Amino acid sequence: MNPNEILGFLLPQFTDALQLTFFLVILGMIVATIVSAHRTATPKSWEHKWNRGTPDDPTDDLEIGHGSVTDLWQAVATAPEKLAEIMPGMLLVVGLLGTFLGLGLALNHASSILGHANLADPGAAADSMQNLLGLLQGLGTKFKTSTWGILGFVLLKIWSEITRFDEKRMAWVIGKVKGELELRKRTEAQDQEARQQALFKQIGGTAQHIVAGFGQQIAALIKSNESLSLQQLAQLAKIEQGTEGVRIELGNVQAKIEQGTDGVRTELGHVQTRIEQGTDRIREELGQMRTETQSMRTAMSTFTDSTQRVVENMGAAAEGMAAGADRIGSGATELVQAVDAFETQFTEVLNNVRQDLSAAINNLSAQASATLEKGSSQLNEATTKISTALEALSEDVKTTMNSVDVSINKALMIQERAAEKFIESSDTLNENIAATTGIVEKLAKPIEFGLQAVSGSSLKIGKMTTAVEASTQSLTKVVEQLQGLPDALAPLNSMTEEHTALLSMLKPLSETVKVQQAMLKLLEEIQRDRAPARSVTVATDQGAVSDTTTV
Repeated sequence: MNPNEILGFLLPQFTDALQLTFFLVILGMIVATIVSAHRTATPKSWEHKWNRGTPDDPTDDLEIGHGSVTDLWQAVATAPEKLAEIMPGMLLVVGLLGTFLGLGLALNHASSILGHANLADPGAAADSMQNLLGLLQGLGTKFKTSTWGILGFVLLKIWSEITRFDEKRMAWVIGKVKGELELRKRTEAQDQEARQQALFKQIGGTAQHIVAGFGQQIAALIKSNESLSLQQLAQLAKIEQGTEGVRIELGNVQAKIEQGTDGVRTELGHVQTRIEQGTDRIREELGQMRTETQSMRTAMSTFTDSTQRVVENMGAAAEGMAAGADRIGSGATELVQAVDAFETQFTEVLNNVRQDLSAAINNLSAQASATLEKGSSQLNEATTKISTALEALSEDVKTTMNSVDVSINKALMIQERAAEKFIESSDTLNENIAATTGIVEKLAKPIEFGLQAVSGSSLKIGKMTTAVEASTQSLTKVVEQLQGLPDALAPLNSMTEEHTALLSMLKPLSETVKVQQAMLKLLEEIQRDRAPARSVTVATDQGAVSDTTTV
């Protein structure tokens, strides 16, 4: 295989229209793909696709939010670029189509040659063989279209790897996305700055309004303060006028107090004597209360001891009743267990009797049938022997046979009667067994009722024990409360101490009298310094005296 043969195989035969057509089609597809891709795969075309053909109208442009970078890369691809992606596969398909079409035509031509061949004629056979040889030589050329398609596939792949329009478009899309992102950031920053400026303007306007409002309010407050100060000055003048009247009234009151001090002194003497008498009476009453509380304490202690003994006795009785109730309950449970054991044993005995009777009846019937069968067989044998041996003695045989028949019939009748009596006895026995079982069943319910009554009585006794326990608990609580009475009455003992403390607290009243006397002296000195007292009515003196006594 030399290069000339390879080149001759790859070049088309211009005499064959089919080869020439497919060669031109494949070559045109390759050239059109390469030329169109080089003309359209430019940033200008991609920008045109990005703007949707309207560069002046940005509303319909692609945006970065429409998808990922890969989606935008696919969206800006031009038609020749998309065609360049699928063209290698199309070339393979077209080459295979030419190959299969040529093979199909060659096979049809071969079938026609073989069908019209005349094998009888040597010349016709030689011509058909020559035609077939030419056909076989031309079959190799039919694979040229597939070879051209494969070469076009390889050529376009190499061209796409060299030009790398996909990577260029991807880089352009990434740059476009970056520019859009930067533009969006700038617009967002400008919008944010504009919003901040507007916010600052609004804040300044509101601050000016607030300052103006505060100024007006401060001016109004100043005016109101001036009016209030004038009112306060007028009120101070009125207060000064009132103080003069108060001074005059205080002088009058001081004179009245000086006149009432004498009555207060006498009343304080009476009060002191009354307090001393009351304290003596309180001491006597406290002594009586102390004796009474001591007697009450002794009585309560004896009462608590007696009640505690009663409660202990009742608790012992309750424990005895609870123990008796427990014994009754245990006896009831033992009775129930005994009745259950009796019932099970009785049922077992009845079952055993039934089984033994049925077995005995079956044995008797079997033995009777066996004996009857044996007797009948022996009689048949004896009759045959007697009939054969004693034909001459027929009359004797007849008489003997008659007697034998009579005896056999009697024996059969006796056996039948015995069987009937046995059956009757077995029936009566079964009836007796059924009656006994019924009696036992009838007795079971009263026994159950009795057991239920016993269990109910035990439950009642248990409830009584719980009630007794509750009563004992309540009595113990009462005893505890009674035991706590001495502690509750203990404050009565401390009352004497409190009364003594009260007496000690009442002793300083004499000192208060001295203090009041000193106050009277001080008032007299004040009276000497001021003007002499005015005349005071007797009624005011009496009212002052009554007020001091109530105090």
